Amino acid sequence: MQKISSYLEKFQLVITAGLFLFLTFNMHSRAPIFSYHHVLWADAAGYYSYLPATFEFGWKAEHFPDSADILTGQGFRLNSETNSIETKYTYGVALLQLPFYLTGRLIAKISGSNENGFGVIGHRMIMLAGVFYALAALYFLKRILKKMYGAFSASMAVLFLFSSTTLFYYGIDKAGFSHIYLFFLFTVLINMVDRLIYSPDFFRSLIFFAILLLCFLIRPTSVFAFPLIFLTGVKSKADLFELLHALRKNRKHYLLPACLATLVLIPQFTYWYFISGNIFWYSYGDEGFSNLNNPHLLELWFSPNNGLFVYTPIVAVLLIISLLKFNRGIDSISFLVVFLFISWMFASWHDWRFGCSFGSRSFTEYLVFLAFPLAGLLNHLKEGRYHKLLLFCCLMIGYIAFVNINTIYTYDDCFYGDTWDYENFFKIIRFY
Repeated sequence: MQKISSYLEKFQLVITAGLFLFLTFNMHSRAPIFSYHHVLWADAAGYYSYLPATFEFGWKAEHFPDSADILTGQGFRLNSETNSIETKYTYGVALLQLPFYLTGRLIAKISGSNENGFGVIGHRMIMLAGVFYALAALYFLKRILKKMYGAFSASMAVLFLFSSTTLFYYGIDKAGFSHIYLFFLFTVLINMVDRLIYSPDFFRSLIFFAILLLCFLIRPTSVFAFPLIFLTGVKSKADLFELLHALRKNRKHYLLPACLATLVLIPQFTYWYFISGNIFWYSYGDEGFSNLNNPHLLELWFSPNNGLFVYTPIVAVLLIISLLKFNRGIDSISFLVVFLFISWMFASWHDWRFGCSFGSRSFTEYLVFLAFPLAGLLNHLKEGRYHKLLLFCCLMIGYIAFVNINTIYTYDDCFYGDTWDYENFFKIIRFY
């Protein structure tokens, strides 16, 4: 039995990669490109547009395929009057997609295809990007959890978190959105933070601060996750004081790398200057946090139209579990404070539903912090020999994962009912 477990541990990354590839190609085989069911549509096309604009069309609208913006859900705009490409999204996601885009161009060239970045190859490369960053994120997350809770609890926590939440939807189905990329970046930062604090060097610090800025660039609300990243592993006031002392002691090691890391912002400033004449430009126009004094918190959490706890009930359970003593990963009070604050921010956005999506997608990258109480629970039950309770928990979470994935496979990418239309919701959810 132990030998079988050892083999599974060794080959689980390969097995998971094969499974993810099958799932994403199977899911997208049902929909043609240039449809809202595929990966390059609306927001996803807006993030992606930097790549063909830079490497294929020289940022000239006249060089783009006719109506490319319309065909991809108007995630960007071809402005014929100024002969420019306008997108309100930043370039961070495109930077992470770049290796896959260039691979697609190479494949197209070798095969003699007239692929222009928006064809079948381009779509498949984004699917592969989603799988890659999902796998990499789960690998880094498992690595840090394994140090704290052991191999079994780490593996099960990663499996359950991915399969029972919106991570599956944004890693396998909607890989062009920003969420799986931010989830990956958060896991990298969590793995780096301990060595950054206690044994800093120039290169590590440079990479760390560059990733921090990239997260902020992709979604500025990511800044609220930064304190939690630094608090990973803090279990007491003594740990916190030790952390603050180390940061103060090593502060001279951070200044130059942090300054150099700002170079990642230059391409964005260049584009904003090109499109608006200013290096700082609020590209979202009239969209903003217009409900700060009247946040739609109940709707954000409980509405059948993308409510957080309605589509991902395991989040509510893990929030409670995070307060228990066996959670050794993230300071519980700090996480709850951040959770309430980002809930207020997201509920204050002019469209708290965040458009056509699955669940409250803005929370997706923050799910990384719930892996710690989940792994802590599993480890507590395992070490305490509560085997029947452990089996019960695994079966319950497994059922939640089944409902989640089953629903995703039949979901039409939009909820078409009203804010409290539970009748329509129960038609969508697949309990069996």
